[in-house]
Amino acid sequence: MELSEKEEFLRGIIRIGIVETSAMRILTREMQKFTAQYPHVHFEIYSADSDDLKRSMDENKLDLAILLEPVESAKYDKTPIPAKDRWGLVVRKADFPSDRKEMTFSEVVATTLILPRRFIVLEEISSWLKVSDKDLKVAAYHNLPSNALDLVSSGMGALLCVEGSFTNRGKSGLRFVPITPERVSGHVAVKKKNRPIAKAAAIFWETLCALDSAETADEVLKKLGGRRKKSAGL
Repeated sequence: MELSEKEEFLRGIIRIGIVETSAMRILTREMQKFTAQYPHVHFEIYSADSDDLKRSMDENKLDLAILLEPVESAKYDKTPIPAKDRWGLVVRKADFPSDRKEMTFSEVVATTLILPRRFIVLEEISSWLKVSDKDLKVAAYHNLPSNALDLVSSGMGALLCVEGSFTNRGKSGLRFVPITPERVSGHVAVKKKNRPIAKAAAIFWETLCALDSAETADEVLKKLGGRRKKSAGL
């Protein structure tokens, strides 16, 4: 297929970090559409928790990041991502009755837990449970839930996480049990304020900002300056 001038000149690598949640499905969809239109653009994906992703942003190792709320984002431009995840426990199927569809706060407090290490998240969890995290029975903390699933399988404890963290990976013998009353977290895409990024990353950022509109990547390109010569570079 013959490429238009603007599709041909746009090239480079977009460095983007993302948490291990359902937001990855949104990102994957947008990456597929973007690379179909701009085949000379490639993505470098970095998985980490929101604290590590912000640190990488501050060190100019990432152009963009998708973070799980709550998150301190005063230093960043941000836009909501249409992905929400409910919280719950990943438990061994053998340890939790199959007919139980949810777990109460009091049951969570009584359970040995594997928790996210992020302080702002621990504070929020404590506010839900009305218990200090220091008073919870904690087996381990983690920065990414993928390896923590092995701890659950071993019987060390139950993993308190968002549902997308489990469904993205899954593991035989485990199940996700939502907590009640329900708690849900959203996602935001961020970029560092007042720091220029490459043209390809800037256009992809605008497409993320326009997820809830009909604006296409081609329309974003026109808004950011229209056609440029191939020799213009990034």
